[in-house]
Amino acid sequence: MTIVAPDPGGSTLQYSRVLAYGLFNGNFGGVENTTCVFGVPTEPDDEPSTSPVSYTAFASGGSIVRVFTDGTFASYTVTGSQEAISVDLNTYTVDITMHLTGTLGNKSASGSGASAETTVDFGTFTANDIEINDEPYSIGGLFNYQDFDLQMPFQGWFFGPKGKEIGIAVTYFRPNDPGYRAFGNITVTASR
Repeated sequence: MTIVAPDPGGSTLQYSRVLAYGLFNGNFGGVENTTCVFGVPTEPDDEPSTSPVSYTAFASGGSIVRVFTDGTFASYTVTGSQEAISVDLNTYTVDITMHLTGTLGNKSASGSGASAETTVDFGTFTANDIEINDEPYSIGGLFNYQDFDLQMPFQGWFFGPKGKEIGIAVTYFRPNDPGYRAFGNITVTASR
């Protein structure tokens, strides 16, 4: 188990942290990683005074595992790019976009896993018009909700005074990709 202070844009976040821990999975002989974001929440009556609110510095990370039909695997360290988070305080909604790529970290020595790609472009994911909940000033929904095969559930929170920081935890799951199934966890943290 590890607690990390993300540093989007080179500045360590003051009000939020990422918790990551691994559990051994005997089905594929590796460790499954799970993550969450926590910290000092923004109070509902302490929202920013201007709208829209845009976050400008991002830190994304996590892991995705592909388990191939022959039982072998490949594990990827995930990083994000082209992230954007915008909050509209007039409609109390949030728009999020992120592009995810993975770098091979571990793989099976034989079978399909042995020939796994070293770099994977997982694609761009969007969540639009996500409503802000009053208690505890959080957001949640699905990335790519309109495409059942690409949906990813997430939960997020605002942290610090005036929502200075935001963090989301995302579950990645692809049970029907050709030749493998994939699963993982990603976090995105940002400051403004």
